Amino acid sequence: MPKIVREDDNFSSFVWKDLSREALTFVHQHYFNQEMTRDEYIETYFANRIPNFKHEADRLFEEGKKKCLAEGNFPESLKDVWTRKVIKKSEEKEGSKKKASSGSMKPKDKSAVQRNNYSQKIQQTENELDDFSSFSGTLTESNEQFLGEIHSLLSRSEELTSQTATYDKSEAYQEQAIFSELQHSLSSRVNHQNESLAENGRKARHDKEECLEKLYQERNKLEW
Repeated sequence: MPKIVREDDNFSSFVWKDLSREALTFVHQHYFNQEMTRDEYIETYFANRIPNFKHEADRLFEEGKKKCLAEGNFPESLKDVWTRKVIKKSEEKEGSKKKASSGSMKPKDKSAVQRNNYSQKIQQTENELDDFSSFSGTLTESNEQFLGEIHSLLSRSEELTSQTATYDKSEAYQEQAIFSELQHSLSSRVNHQNESLAENGRKARHDKEECLEKLYQERNKLEW
């Protein structure tokens, strides 16, 4: 999780940011290519359920960046990506002065409107991907919780039924068979729903990421 700290308050406050999908793709390609797919790695990152997973992604990004820079094959598009940024007092003051005195000297972007439109679409698509990951994880977790509660309820029912077996064994066995069949049916349905959700989720994520990649490419083609 890229971190921004400020020197003017003795580094006591900070702002967290997530790594971009391009940076996460770089980490996956160099460290997790055999363990999981790129989509699974990115989804795990944004779901943020594994302790220190994001911090480890920072470390691996810097490690991979250092190695690739030494080999001369680090992607040009990632050279401005950082995992920790310190805003010094002198830089902040100088930046304020420049912004106030030389704002009119900044070269005009010939494609400013189009670039801004693409940036908004990119941000919207990334937000949709994040929301989708969160929703999918929540729904899967809810299904599993529901299944656990049903399993506990049916187990308790079977236990109570077995206690009455001494009075009517035939009826007790019949009820146990019904409970067992019901539990199997519910488990099968929930598991099927989770599998369908995962498959549809992979397809939807793939389509969204292809759309995102095209937006990046189109924005990069614009003239400055």
